[in-house]
Amino acid sequence: MTVVEGPIIFLDVDGVLHPLNEKHFPVGSDVEDLVERADEDEKDTDDMGVSRVCTGEFHRQCMENLKDAVTKTGASIVLSTTWRESGRGRRAVDAVLASYGIAPHIGCTPSLGYAAGRDREVRAWLETKGQNVGTKWVAIDDMDLSQGLGEHFVHINAKVGLSEEDVERMVKILS
Repeated sequence: MTVVEGPIIFLDVDGVLHPLNEKHFPVGSDVEDLVERADEDEKDTDDMGVSRVCTGEFHRQCMENLKDAVTKTGASIVLSTTWRESGRGRRAVDAVLASYGIAPHIGCTPSLGYAAGRDREVRAWLETKGQNVGTKWVAIDDMDLSQGLGEHFVHINAKVGLSEEDVERMVKILS
């Protein structure tokens, strides 16, 4: 078993790296394009491709803010997003991270099911892989995980995405 050292950012994508509209789609996205991509992903039975990024996803300012947080803290990324659930999704996130000079993710939280909650998935990852992380971790998500993660959680406004103020809170937690 690989043991990881901190600092760690548990990263959600939707609502964090791109703002969402009232229907929970990326702001500025074309619903038909999102459906077409989902169909393409479904046809990739060997899961070897890379999901294409659609208009409205991975907003430039949100990505620059993530890069700022990673640069200031030296943090590694662990995916807690639903994008982690397929190889195509993970590779798409890594490709976008790379385009901003951010290292690829080093792991993914386990999928324990919606009823378990994302906070429990983060805790499960910390128990199995993060023994050396200590207090140097933060989870960022547009879902409120504060009850399960306490002071290690930064709640992102899904209508805005990752802001400079969010980065300041992340840096404080990871310092």
